[in-house]
Amino acid sequence: MDLRRKKDLVKKAITAVIFTFVMLTAQGSTSFSEAAGSGDLTVIFEDIRTEKGQIVLALCSDADQYYSDKDIFRTEKIQPVIGRTRVILKDIPYGKYAIKSYHDVNLNNKLDKGLFGIPREPFGFSNNPEIRRKMPSYEESAFTFEPGSGDVTIRMR
Repeated sequence: MDLRRKKDLVKKAITAVIFTFVMLTAQGSTSFSEAAGSGDLTVIFEDIRTEKGQIVLALCSDADQYYSDKDIFRTEKIQPVIGRTRVILKDIPYGKYAIKSYHDVNLNNKLDKGLFGIPREPFGFSNNPEIRRKMPSYEESAFTFEPGSGDVTIRMR
């Protein structure tokens, strides 16, 4: 193979790499981080009744985090807006998660509970599972975050 042919092959290879990079970063909803396996997760809280306090969100990547409150994958404290509150969690790796949240109205950094452990402050879970006598299971609240998946909407109760 002569030198001219080698140079042409190298130019074509470089052009292909540049084209691939440009296409990945230029597409409307695809960012470079998405191509690498992560993206921005939008969470919307509905039925917010007051702007007092803060919404505490726990994004759990497995059942142990969900049940124990230890080593939570990501936590956020969000200023509530009456009606609907939206937050974008940046650079979340694609995978399976569950969200549990509560509206800490009095800013005491805990979910206040009354008689028999019934919450006295608003709370919610991803997938909005039916609330029975205990917290919904991880599987009931779990969702898969992947490219093109929609927003996660949580109805506060």
